[in-house]
Amino acid sequence: MGCNFFRWCIEDTRDDKDGTIARQRNKICSLEKRLKMSRKWIKMLLVGLCVVVVINIVMLTVFLKFP
Repeated sequence: MGCNFFRWCIEDTRDDKDGTIARQRNKICSLEKRLKMSRKWIKMLLVGLCVVVVINIVMLTVFLKFP
């Protein structure tokens, strides 16, 4: 039969690699979710900024018409 020490070593490293890959995959998924949320917030902030600018332009024209 022989010694199966090397088979055990290979199995141990394979388990470590699988665990590392799984952790990296989870981290990548987490980062992708954060990126989607930050893009959503940026879009909402830009829309809000545009609304404020339009309101300011309207208010400025109203105040300049009635001096």
